[in-house]
Amino acid sequence: MREFKDMKKFIGWIFALGCIMAFVGCGAQLTLKTSSVETTPLAEDELAYFNGDSFFNGEYLNIRNQFLSSLYEEPGDIDLFGLFYCGSGITETITEDELTAVMAKSGIEGSIEDLPCPCEKISRSNMDKILKEYMDLTLADTNKIGLENFVYLQEYDAYYFFHGDTNYRGNIKFFGGERKNDIIWLFYDDEFFGDGRKVLTLREKNGAYLFVANQISGDPISETQNDSESAAEYSFVFDKSMISLGSTEWELPFQLKNKEEFPSDIGDKGTRYDYGDFTVKTVSFEDQESGKKISRVLGMTSVSDKVETLRGIKVTDTLNDLKEAYPKDLYYLETDAGEFMGASYDEAYGFVPDDGTNRYIKFCLNHGIIVGIEIEDLIDGRLHVTE
Repeated sequence: MREFKDMKKFIGWIFALGCIMAFVGCGAQLTLKTSSVETTPLAEDELAYFNGDSFFNGEYLNIRNQFLSSLYEEPGDIDLFGLFYCGSGITETITEDELTAVMAKSGIEGSIEDLPCPCEKISRSNMDKILKEYMDLTLADTNKIGLENFVYLQEYDAYYFFHGDTNYRGNIKFFGGERKNDIIWLFYDDEFFGDGRKVLTLREKNGAYLFVANQISGDPISETQNDSESAAEYSFVFDKSMISLGSTEWELPFQLKNKEEFPSDIGDKGTRYDYGDFTVKTVSFEDQESGKKISRVLGMTSVSDKVETLRGIKVTDTLNDLKEAYPKDLYYLETDAGEFMGASYDEAYGFVPDDGTNRYIKFCLNHGIIVGIEIEDLIDGRLHVTE
């Protein structure tokens, strides 16, 4: 078996906002796209191409990465300030006269030797070159969104911006993709901005790819069609009922002993429901379409032998039972030991399948006997696994 370390436990804004937006925003996107029966998942080699260094990623500055720097429903609505924030990727020459003129227009006093940060230059010709190659339009064809944030010098026909920070994302990773004819949808969790799941739309043309849109999105059709079985893995079962991560409605055959609210940057508030030997942790937020308050399950814990995972593992089962039920994707938590809901444990295992989600199941054991089980989501991605 493999080992992993550094399990992340505290729920933060990046993960939770991603959960919320994926949940709230999925309806409209799915309604739009399920009407097409011709939409199919990308082949593994196609998705690997977009996740590699051939199109995105690679060496700095890859201007293609910057087409994910803003949201737009059509090419003309792209935020040009975000796109060209770090330049065009094409070498530009800035003279002292240009710098002096940009400083004057920017209200910066002093000499160019005293500048606290460098100046980015993007000539109109290079803007047109990038936009034509990757969107099949020119600057004049766009709605010029964000262009006012640059300083423009007419005599040089170029745009300038002083800055010392960056909006460049050096590592783009898509968890899924779909295709219909020449249209490709690439799905990703935007951990750079921390504002949820998004879908990038490309159009294939003459062996190249044009950027069409970048929008908030739910899950891919191919993922949502097959996600019920995967999601069910992260559930607790009691008799004939079940509660899963992401649930917004549930009924438990236990008597509630305590309900505790805790401050949270996620939505409105966090709530922990205590049923004695079973707990449920949720976050509340307002549905953007209906305006109603919704509570979403983010985590559950159990030290009850009346509660099982989907594969029938419960407290009092042995390590052998656990390994038989989870022969794959079960990792030993090398340094994990301590106390779980009042029960001491000396080792733990985690079930973390490669299903593209951040969910996991943790099994706490004492002398080879399971004493507690936790089902939860992580903050910002997969567990860090070492071979």
